[in-house]
Amino acid sequence: MFPDRLWNLSGLQKLVRKIDETGSAEQRPGSGRPRNARSSRKIEEVGELALKKASQPQYTTMTNYQNSIPGGPKNVTNFA
Repeated sequence: MFPDRLWNLSGLQKLVRKIDETGSAEQRPGSGRPRNARSSRKIEEVGELALKKASQPQYTTMTNYQNSIPGGPKNVTNFA
């Protein structure tokens, strides 16, 4: 069942206890972290966020960013 596994005593004891309790070495149902990252609600939220970001201006250079600020680049350099 586990031919490449290097076992230690506590690992074997844990496996034997699990088999005694459940009758199987398989993972228990519901064990581990819930897999909800791909739920339909999350997919919809990510899609909405992507559309919102796509509609916002993209600044490819510092000059483009500075020129978009009211008062022009002078206000940015004076502030910095």
